[in-house]
Amino acid sequence: MSYSPPLRGAPIGFFVGWMLIILGISLLLPFFLSILAGKNTDPFFFTCFLSVFLGGLLVFTFSHQRIPHLQPADGFILTIAAWISISFFAALPFYFSGSSASLMDALFESVSALTTTGLSLFSEQYRCHEGLCFWRVFLQWFGGFGIILMAITLLPALRIGGTQLVLSEFSDRSEKIMPRASQVASLLMGLYGALTGLGAVLLMLDALSLQDALYYSMASISTGGIVVASHPLHLMSPYGKLILTLIMGLGGSTLIVLISVLKGHRKRIVYDAQMRGYAKLLAVISVLTVLWRGDSPIDSLFMAVSAVTTTGFALGAPYDGFCSTLFLMASFIGGCSGSTSGGIKVFRLQMLLGITKNQIFRVLRPYGVFLTFYNEKLVDESATTNLVTIIFFYMMGWLLVTFGLSCLGHGLLESFPLAASLITNSGLYLGTLVHHLDTLSTASKALSILAMLCGRFEFMTLLAVLMMPFLRR
Repeated sequence: MSYSPPLRGAPIGFFVGWMLIILGISLLLPFFLSILAGKNTDPFFFTCFLSVFLGGLLVFTFSHQRIPHLQPADGFILTIAAWISISFFAALPFYFSGSSASLMDALFESVSALTTTGLSLFSEQYRCHEGLCFWRVFLQWFGGFGIILMAITLLPALRIGGTQLVLSEFSDRSEKIMPRASQVASLLMGLYGALTGLGAVLLMLDALSLQDALYYSMASISTGGIVVASHPLHLMSPYGKLILTLIMGLGGSTLIVLISVLKGHRKRIVYDAQMRGYAKLLAVISVLTVLWRGDSPIDSLFMAVSAVTTTGFALGAPYDGFCSTLFLMASFIGGCSGSTSGGIKVFRLQMLLGITKNQIFRVLRPYGVFLTFYNEKLVDESATTNLVTIIFFYMMGWLLVTFGLSCLGHGLLESFPLAASLITNSGLYLGTLVHHLDTLSTASKALSILAMLCGRFEFMTLLAVLMMPFLRR
């Protein structure tokens, strides 16, 4: 049995401490917003104090120790620890809000937002508290790219490159445009914030208030789909829907490629195989939706992009069997790697098609040599194994979560689409529980939280951590 070196607690504790401090500082935004609205500020003040205090304690404890370079195994532990700690402390404002929400309800809400799944247990009563409304919208924006961006910004302070954490969350290893992760993080954060601001400005031209425009823009660029706005989505003008479609489409694209375009490499977006495949997928889903529904092309394009990017926006009208199946398949494919969307990702589907085609050729011509290339790079055995493993875990995870929900008392028509929405981190839930998710049992909520985290980790991170004790024997 192979040997795995012991974990080092210093870099993990130091990093998680800084993450908690940053989360605590972020809580000042809903705190001051609640003051302006005359609402209860205690949940945010208490959580802010607790998060900053514990985070500072961790940083102080480990800052005096020599922080070594992280091994890949440490990077996996670091990813899990960061997500769990942030999810727990982000849930506390919901729990301490004085409502009837249990701790499990609060955890479900925070994990759903941070993983950009977009499902919600909360009823309309939470619209009355401006601070909690903003916190829900902010968490999805923060989770869309905030955690990974802060990670590769803070990791250089640990004297490591940050590659392990990037690869733990985004399992595509092909994109490197700069040698230092901190430089990439700065550019990505700038682009992410600029697109959010641009979307809000363009939506304000559609007569939306600053608050509604900002909420819609944050929900779109993060592909989270959580919006608590006074202007309903189904009443938005065609112009507003086009703007949301554009922002969602950019959120589901490979932002590193967009940075390359902005740096002068304009042909990169044309030559990138994944971006071409992403555009073709959006076009096919949109055309099929238009032909089947026969309604406005803008509405069809909006729904197609919402499904592919796993944003989960819906225009109110129920979908028939064809559109429900089409959008479910689209959400499983998802957007591009290195984006905020969930799902299996476009590049894996493209690689799988290439491998399948060559396998058929080998059957027809046994003595032929057929190699699979992707973006002019050879797809070797390691990449093929990784591809098949990820797709297997997605399919097996879907079946296991469906089976688990069924064992907890939910019918197949409820469990099947809910499991798909959880695994793909898509808020486009098409089941019969769409307006009654608060009726889920505590066990069902716990299983749902695990499923959302597994989908965000793409399974490999969590499974690697679970396998570590066996590798040390």
